[in-house]
Amino acid sequence: MRKKTAIPLQTYGSAAQPTPIPYALRKVCFEPYEAVNASHLLGEQYRDKDGYWYGIYKGVLGIMVNKDELARLNLEAPKDWQNLLKPEYEGLIWFSNYNTAGTAKQVINTMIQKYGHDEGIQYLVDLDKNIEGYKKSCSVPSKNVGTGECVVAQMGTPQEIYYYPVNEFVADFIGEANFIKGTFLSQNGDEAELNVESHEMRVSAMENGKEYTAVVRPESARLADEGGIPCEVTLSCFMGSYQNYQVIEGNTLVKLTDTNPKNKKIIMWAINAHL
Repeated sequence: MRKKTAIPLQTYGSAAQPTPIPYALRKVCFEPYEAVNASHLLGEQYRDKDGYWYGIYKGVLGIMVNKDELARLNLEAPKDWQNLLKPEYEGLIWFSNYNTAGTAKQVINTMIQKYGHDEGIQYLVDLDKNIEGYKKSCSVPSKNVGTGECVVAQMGTPQEIYYYPVNEFVADFIGEANFIKGTFLSQNGDEAELNVESHEMRVSAMENGKEYTAVVRPESARLADEGGIPCEVTLSCFMGSYQNYQVIEGNTLVKLTDTNPKNKKIIMWAINAHL
């Protein structure tokens, strides 16, 4: 690339799995740069000492378990990564595929960082004895641990769990979640409409004719004077950079967070509104 042109093709780049890229391309396609805000990084391990790359995101890995299934099998929940190697978990653990899922690649990176290259790879080899199967996406194990089909599952990144939960069990794992029940009405492309308390609610596409529970994050909904689902405001609290609401929709308590409420209409408690 350097021989082709003297004009930079890109001023910066980013990668979700950065480890292989900087070491393969540094001093070939990259030039060192001392970032102004690099001093705010939590430690030297989050940057290249010569300024070829900087870490801007720290992912978190975890393990989900089905407590009911563990109790039925008279097993304790694993407390750390080493616990997963115990023979009693044989055939009970689901992981995502190292070749297709970014979360699985993060597992490889984490084990190598935690134990060193050789011991980290050996850990994955030993763990394989207890793995029931490797799924294409990290969402598959987390989905089936809620139904009991899977007992212990590697879960995805916090962002995946928060924004794309596959069931109520997963949705309630990180942050606040409201659960609103409705019945499928119709579908238009990637969107579907639910009947909620005789009013329509737009959600992601789903199967016709079934009852569903929609997951609504507090910051993902708004209150208005008209339109949407009727509700009663039972709490309206100004918190400076955000406004907290609690409303009653049918028999369901729904929590809302309106970020940056400046110059917005504040709806007071004991007022009828629409969700």
